[in-house]
Amino acid sequence: MSFITWMRHVVRVLWRYRDLVRIPVSKKIKVRFMGATPGFARTLLNPLILILVYLAGFTHVFRAVLPDFTLFLVTGIVHWTLFGNVVVQASELRVPDAPLIKKIRFP
Repeated sequence: MSFITWMRHVVRVLWRYRDLVRIPVSKKIKVRFMGATPGFARTLLNPLILILVYLAGFTHVFRAVLPDFTLFLVTGIVHWTLFGNVVVQASELRVPDAPLIKKIRFP
């Protein structure tokens, strides 16, 4: 089996079982942002405050001399925060759905 054939098979299987991901993710998003404005604001303010603290620390205390340091800092923190949240939330996503997973054949 060639790599392209295998990838086509994987995409077909993922497409067939897409509801196993879509339904719990949409439920998690609705629950997380139930108090719409405060939850969404907290999601945006957390990385912003972290960026401001790091920026103040590295520009005034440690005197970073890298050109475009702010750009590097912002892109690094945004990507690291996204990666960290995805890993933590992905590991917690299936725990409440344990009875559902036990009842069906999970791919």
